[in-house]
Amino acid sequence: MVERERWLVDDIRAWARVGERRPLGGPGGAYTCPWAMILDVGRLHTWAPSPADLERGEAGRCYRNTAELSARSGLFYAQGWAWSGLGAERHAWCVRKDGTVVDPTWTDPTAYLGITIEPSAARNLVREHGCPVPEQVWVREGVPAGVLVDVGREVPTAA
Repeated sequence: MVERERWLVDDIRAWARVGERRPLGGPGGAYTCPWAMILDVGRLHTWAPSPADLERGEAGRCYRNTAELSARSGLFYAQGWAWSGLGAERHAWCVRKDGTVVDPTWTDPTAYLGITIEPSAARNLVREHGCPVPEQVWVREGVPAGVLVDVGREVPTAA
């Protein structure tokens, strides 16, 4: 892991420890919190320069920008947390089959940890839940079978 990825994973692990003390998933939930879910099923994605012809989306609209690019291009939709100059922030981005990032919103190299899903699954989830990754539902009920794409690198276990 590069330094920014280590910072990001450390932040998410710290939030997951807080979630263990105050479970958001309720009694018997699949996960205690979104951070525990990301550490379990999320993948690290590698920053790469964006294509020169990439049309940037509106700042602050990463979920919409990513959903639109994924639908247009066939790239995988990813959602989770990314490391910015401010620390770990909720974010969405696209991912190529090799695990590299195409970020239609941010321009600065950073670290990415998130859940990766097929473009068709993202569209179906938007229709069903109003968003591509319904975190609260998945924390409570678990991630449905067949939705995730295993692209990127597994999160290393804590030392």
